[in-house]
Amino acid sequence: MPIISAFPTGESTVDYTGPKSGLPSLEEGKVAYVTDEKRLYTGNADGTNTQIPNADDLSAHTSNKENPHGVTAEQVGAAAKDLSNVQLGLAFEKASLPSLANWQSVCYGNGKYVAVAYESNKAAYSTDGITWTETTLPSSAKWCSVCYGNGKFVAVAGNSDTAAYSTDGITWTAATMPSPLFWYSVAYGNGKFVAVTIEGDTTAYSTDGITWSLVPMPPSCSSYAWQSVTYGNGKFVMVAEGSDAAAYSTDGINWTRVTLPLSASWCSVTSGNGKFVAVARNSATAAYSTDGITWTAATMPSSASWSSVAYGNGKFVAVANGSNKAAYADASPSIVEQLSDSGLAKKSDIASAITSAAPSACKVTLSASGWDSSAKTQSATVSGVLEDESKQLIMPMPAGTSMSAYNEAGIQMTAQAANTVTFTADTVPKVDVEVWVVVQSVNDVTPPHPLDQESWDYISKQSLAGNAKNIWAVGDCKKIKLSGTAGTGAIDTTLYVYILDFDHDKFSASGAADGITFGTFKTAASNGIDVALCASNYGKTDGGFCMNTRNTNSGGWKNSDMRYNILGSTNTQNGDATVTTATSPKANTLMSCLPSDLRAVMRPMYVYTDNTGGGSDTASYVTGTLDYLPLLAEYEVYGARSKANSAEKNNQTQYAYYKNGNSNKKFNHSATSSAVNWWVRSPCYNESNNFCLVNSNSLALGGNAIRSFGVAPVFKV
Repeated sequence: MPIISAFPTGESTVDYTGPKSGLPSLEEGKVAYVTDEKRLYTGNADGTNTQIPNADDLSAHTSNKENPHGVTAEQVGAAAKDLSNVQLGLAFEKASLPSLANWQSVCYGNGKYVAVAYESNKAAYSTDGITWTETTLPSSAKWCSVCYGNGKFVAVAGNSDTAAYSTDGITWTAATMPSPLFWYSVAYGNGKFVAVTIEGDTTAYSTDGITWSLVPMPPSCSSYAWQSVTYGNGKFVMVAEGSDAAAYSTDGINWTRVTLPLSASWCSVTSGNGKFVAVARNSATAAYSTDGITWTAATMPSSASWSSVAYGNGKFVAVANGSNKAAYADASPSIVEQLSDSGLAKKSDIASAITSAAPSACKVTLSASGWDSSAKTQSATVSGVLEDESKQLIMPMPAGTSMSAYNEAGIQMTAQAANTVTFTADTVPKVDVEVWVVVQSVNDVTPPHPLDQESWDYISKQSLAGNAKNIWAVGDCKKIKLSGTAGTGAIDTTLYVYILDFDHDKFSASGAADGITFGTFKTAASNGIDVALCASNYGKTDGGFCMNTRNTNSGGWKNSDMRYNILGSTNTQNGDATVTTATSPKANTLMSCLPSDLRAVMRPMYVYTDNTGGGSDTASYVTGTLDYLPLLAEYEVYGARSKANSAEKNNQTQYAYYKNGNSNKKFNHSATSSAVNWWVRSPCYNESNNFCLVNSNSLALGGNAIRSFGVAPVFKV
């Protein structure tokens, strides 16, 4: 894949090539190349020169573990220290709306951000997303959504047939919807305004924002409370509250259901800078996608009742319901694709991939009439571009006079061929757009040490040396053979374990978090199905993979049958792991089914759990144990507490694998079309016979300890 970024620059060819000592004061918009720094510079109006980001900046990205510019762990083969704002490359800051109201929706168009308020006649507009001015809608209503398209701002309201439109975001005119439904969101794209309702069984569309037509939803989409719809990358995309449901349509009429990374109160989705971005109410949860089909979780800066998010003029802007809270984020340059599809390249390898050759720069004009009207694409000739994407760093940069049109249209480079680059727009611009294309050659990068090809001994040594996170990435997989008996059932299967996190867990009560923690299981090394081991009596109460045959959570995790008799996480009932557990495991346990070369390098993990149980939310019940093969705790999966003792989370953190947005849904290892309930080790705080589990719909629930459900333990090397 190419590495694609977008940086502003001036409007001239490279007109100087030489050492930094000879660089003159450049005229505004002129571009020069400094050979001893391998950098492009552009001139400013005040006579100064400004560095343009180049290959050296890519190296800085890859060596910066704080990763403020959005390079993901998958892109550099390492886990960032804090992924709260990494995936989106956003840095939200506070702003204030003009008055206290239930600000429900915000959009951008015609040089303005426009927001509307629920159960009022209040609207507001801003040219920068920071300073806002209040204005008035034609009537007081449950204004739910506003969008811009075809020269109009259009707003819709809930539980009515009320709508409104404005050409400037200041003066509004009333309009009428085709039916008095709870119209919750409206978006514009592909020549249509599309509105969705929380009733879920219909949508509406209009070509002018004034006259509307009803459209029935397909059965797969009709049972959800659709909260928000947007348009980008050739698709309408909508999200639903209280579920993991999303859907997309290329025409606003025919819809296909897809899945978000987790179930949440999804309330708003927008498109910009090559991404769909969704936010959720009463949480810090967000999600993003480049195609509206495959989604990844991300995190807002704080938990709030985020009600809407929009993109425009280089910023994502979010507002919160029931407060004067707003947030904005500059859509700063970010590397959106990686040098290697494998995700296994070392940071040093990526840094060294950049060659010493000077970049080339070519200005192209994307004419207003040159766009493919259906695909919204346009190709341009750029000499020196190769068909082989892996050998070049390509940076499209809007010329200064075209920056607003470039950003508003959502233009991005999406493909390359010999001497040709192809651009795609969210909305076809009505003016010519000039774009600089800078091409930097790179060396071949061969990902070293794929995890599945390395021995457990080598993996362990790299883990203990602190090198693992520079070689592999969260989610990387390794195949293992399981053979033997666990509990009452025979196991003979080959599955994959995968990296959950680096430096997450301790080897002892007093030690520091270190090493690699692996999770279980997947069906393949990449794009595999997440599965849990399931006994033949799954869901029943006659043995199998139950937490306790006594149907109690008394004694908690520490004294559970699951811990000692099924997993073999310890050799001592109600005790800690001993030094002989891994190499001499208890017979007829899952530990005994693991390969001997893996058991030889496994090390005990110090984990905290309610080890008393009995149905009381008592902080002192939470204690630590040493385990070789524990189950996850509720908070370690969700990053939130629902059923577990409220004190467990004080000594736990969510694993990076789940924090990064990977699904927690698992399937039966021997029947992978069937989603299953799978156990976590946390006793339910208010029930004496239940332990926590992740159910087949990814929800945090409790289950009777005597029932046989799926198991997916973790281990550390």
